[in-house]
Amino acid sequence: MLSERLVYFRKKNKLTQNDVAYRLNVVRSTYTNWEAGRSEPDVSTLIKLSDIYNVSLDNLVGRTYRMPPQFEVILDQISDLDTEPKKKALNLLVEYTYLIKKYFM
Repeated sequence: MLSERLVYFRKKNKLTQNDVAYRLNVVRSTYTNWEAGRSEPDVSTLIKLSDIYNVSLDNLVGRTYRMPPQFEVILDQISDLDTEPKKKALNLLVEYTYLIKKYFM
């Protein structure tokens, strides 16, 4: 499971195994072994990986709340934006959610 998640997050972030290994200061074969499930990183390395992939440690290791697919689509779209448009989009979502609660609940 962890090995599959490492592959998923690496590809989602458009990184190569060499890129991740370099950021972790390990040789590529070590990282390759993690993705292949032949070995597993220690806790401190998992924390570094969660920082690299910008996900929680729980999410990285598969302990996640599964949000509805529509939310994932929205978050994926927002995460692709530059900083300022991302801030605006998130603020709009907060305002929109507030209005829905106020007028429809």
